[in-house]
Amino acid sequence: MKLVLIGAPGSGKGTLAKGLIKEFNIPSISTGDLLRENIAQGTELGKTAKKYMDEGKLVPTELVLGLLKERLAQDDTKNGYILDGFPRSIEQAELLDQMIDVDVCLYLDVEKQVILDRIMGRRTCKECGAIYNTNTYSKSTCECGGELFVRNDDNPETVSNRFDTYTKQTGPVINFYKNKGILKTVKGQNKAEETLAVAGKIVAETLDLIEKYIKPGISTFELDKIAHDYIISRGAKPSFLHYQGYPASICASIDDVVVHGIPKKNQILQDGQIIGIDVGAVKDGYHGDAARTFLVGNVSEEKKKLVQVTKECFFEAIKGLKEGSRLGDIGARVQRHAEKHGYSVVRVMVGHGIGTKMHEDPQIPNFGTEGTGIKLKAGNTLAIEPMINMGSYELKLNGWDARTIDGQPSAHYENTVLICSDGVEILTKI
Repeated sequence: MKLVLIGAPGSGKGTLAKGLIKEFNIPSISTGDLLRENIAQGTELGKTAKKYMDEGKLVPTELVLGLLKERLAQDDTKNGYILDGFPRSIEQAELLDQMIDVDVCLYLDVEKQVILDRIMGRRTCKECGAIYNTNTYSKSTCECGGELFVRNDDNPETVSNRFDTYTKQTGPVINFYKNKGILKTVKGQNKAEETLAVAGKIVAETLDLIEKYIKPGISTFELDKIAHDYIISRGAKPSFLHYQGYPASICASIDDVVVHGIPKKNQILQDGQIIGIDVGAVKDGYHGDAARTFLVGNVSEEKKKLVQVTKECFFEAIKGLKEGSRLGDIGARVQRHAEKHGYSVVRVMVGHGIGTKMHEDPQIPNFGTEGTGIKLKAGNTLAIEPMINMGSYELKLNGWDARTIDGQPSAHYENTVLICSDGVEILTKI
């Protein structure tokens, strides 16, 4: 299956590509990524492309097609591939037609106002670069403390002009494939990303509600009931309940319990403890997942610092993260920040992809090397979750319980995020 995927920025092209990759087991290929890779690797084609780009000129179509031809010769394309955002002009379409036989061109048709509403609601953090949307987030600051602002690229005039230019440029390409009889139009209302955002908001609201009840004397069983009832009241279901036999709606992990602490009636919060609360909710088939570590009463400065640094690890992890970033960048940044403060990162528990299943590929370790691992694509949804120990990173596992081997406290901070072409949108925020 050889697919061409065409859609304006904000149309949900990345999410559709993600589904096609899973369904057909074929790679998604972006010519922009190919250019960046060849320039970084110093290939002859990359050097030639760089000369044009350094002079502020467009890279000639023939050169782009040369890069594409090399990529399509690799083994992973034997069952087909998705050309994401290429061709963009009638010249490119005609030259591509001489090189390959395209089976289907999928065109994501989205009304201009829908895209304007989506993009103009975006706010970006000046500190960590996290992206929020005013449709689901009402605060003026990021949780990392940075101020949120509207980027020039996201103002109404710029977005409108970009959409009009894109439509004018791609109109002939759409007609080209229509005349060949292989154009399929999809109404790109981006329901998947919107539903993920709704599930994420429910998770964030649940954590916000639970925080109000965190105090000495309450049982973790009561906290679980509060979370369960709220999630149900919002028309969703707890993702964790009965998942692989798990008996509760939240994970409540106290002090040296890293994750997966099962709420109990006789487990009463004590002054000076810290508790990690992990919440998942599924709404209309899509999951959201997030965790926070809360302070119980009067907590030591040592524990407060651990909780704060764990939170910082998350925001360090997403700095500069966007389409084309490597998976290893996430863990490397978490590990660097944690170890700078004398802490260790858990090895055997990791973050994960998330979507129609609570746990999807890829696994996301909290350690590693920058510049390694798979490249992230726009539309990828990930649960990034630093788990940081005050002492050793080693754990002892007993059923669901995962405790630090030395009895030292551990903290947990997690959000579900959406990878965008120009950053990361946090979905589990209000």
